[in-house]
Amino acid sequence: MKLHKIYNPIIATPFACSDNYKEFIPCDALKPYIRCFWGTKKPVNQEKTYIKTNGIVIPDTCMDIIFHIDFTNNRIHNSFCGINDRTFSTTNYNDTEQTMFSFAIRFYAWSVPVFSEEKMCDTRNAHFDVGYHFLKNIIL
Repeated sequence: MKLHKIYNPIIATPFACSDNYKEFIPCDALKPYIRCFWGTKKPVNQEKTYIKTNGIVIPDTCMDIIFHIDFTNNRIHNSFCGINDRTFSTTNYNDTEQTMFSFAIRFYAWSVPVFSEEKMCDTRNAHFDVGYHFLKNIIL
């Protein structure tokens, strides 16, 4: 039996579904490699509130490539999140008003080397620029 059919890792808030977070199931050809795509449903206006919000990330045996598109400043931010073996918290402080869109790919940990052609031994509990482990052989 294929591992992705019997193994379904979940996140800290497994039933989250809003304009700020939605999961999308990959097509059948990608299901052995990708747990899901996730992100915002549409660009979200983040108001300047000066309120700090906290989140929690629990180890889910997956690795993520995350893109944040900042429409306000016309920038794209990216990160590759390696596999985690410990829980960590996130903090967001809304001190600027901006319109953002997020898109991410949540890979099963065993499938990441197929797409990166890199060893993943240095990715535990770490975040990287996507170009550090991916896109090295792509000519733009």
